[in-house]
Amino acid sequence: MIDVMEAISTLVTLGMADVKEKVKALWHDCEVVEITFRLTPKGEVIAKRIFEQLPPDVRGKLRKLRKYNEMSLEDLTIYVYAMYPEYKNYAKLDDIPAHLEVMEVK
Repeated sequence: MIDVMEAISTLVTLGMADVKEKVKALWHDCEVVEITFRLTPKGEVIAKRIFEQLPPDVRGKLRKLRKYNEMSLEDLTIYVYAMYPEYKNYAKLDDIPAHLEVMEVK
């Protein structure tokens, strides 16, 4: 299985992606950092070439996933826990922040 962080590191090293970090808040005396990964123009060109070679059904499925890619991690977490509450059992956090305790998705 491919390690996601290793793959991102490789893309950054090759100049195909960049990483931006932004401190969002403090939680229990720790900084909550938002990390954003983006393709560089070079990465976009290569990704487009790969995408165009995929079968049409796969491209369609990837297009449907785009809305999740554009969500923040916090918003995605809220969505997943609201739609699939049983996944809270798999959380790696010792305690899920109270603002993530959401019962329904608007």
